[in-house]
Amino acid sequence: MLLTLHLHAVTALLALRLAPPPLHRPVEARPAVARAAGIGCMVEEPEALLVGDKWTEAGFESIQGIMGVCKRLSQKRAESEHLAISLLRDERTMASRVVQAAGGDSKALLAGFEAYAATQPQQRGAQDDEPPSLGDALAFLLRRSDAQRKTLTDEYLAPEHVLLALLEDNRCGKKLMREASLDTASLRSALDKVRGNRRVTSRNAEATYEALSKYARDLTVEARAGRLDPVIGRDDEVMTLTLTLTLTLTLTLTPTTRSAAR
Repeated sequence: MLLTLHLHAVTALLALRLAPPPLHRPVEARPAVARAAGIGCMVEEPEALLVGDKWTEAGFESIQGIMGVCKRLSQKRAESEHLAISLLRDERTMASRVVQAAGGDSKALLAGFEAYAATQPQQRGAQDDEPPSLGDALAFLLRRSDAQRKTLTDEYLAPEHVLLALLEDNRCGKKLMREASLDTASLRSALDKVRGNRRVTSRNAEATYEALSKYARDLTVEARAGRLDPVIGRDDEVMTLTLTLTLTLTLTLTPTTRSAAR
């Protein structure tokens, strides 16, 4: 009985290694095989980290975007550069905002990942609609992102965890992030600015970030940038305006008051 179970476990493990699962489907078979073989699973399998419940809403949008990036580039193996491109696809994404807050250029960084991806093999044919397989670099990036999540004591994976993990990506991320003058210290400092020292405790955590810039005007920042009409030092103009408004109001109300009195 035990020998039969062991043979089944080994056969299943070999089959999974020879045929990587589609990117869009989380696979629970690998942990099950490991348990059946008596191997402890201290680190989650990368396929399990592709489930929506593991990510914030903004983060999972980037995961879903990997398939579109691969299809556009006609590449059948999803790697770290594809997730990076999906993260930085727009200046308004969380990852782009963190890069900019860290003093980097999100557009230039995106262009770097696009240029690297363009040098990778393309595959066209009858199976163009098939989802890409999970590449080794992307699997490593997912694991390191989860490690960053644990370091920051967050409950959900988020784009900022992937940015920090890209600093460890030997495929292309480490080089491109260094060229963009981004390191762990600058990214962590930028996170404090964007997140406001908050932990990621819900799937819509990004909605609470930078509330001041979203729903109000920072008059101090606008004054320093010269976008406000200065008032200090213009007492004469302010007094003249006040007298003019007072006189106008008095002249407007006087006829009405007299009519009421009659």
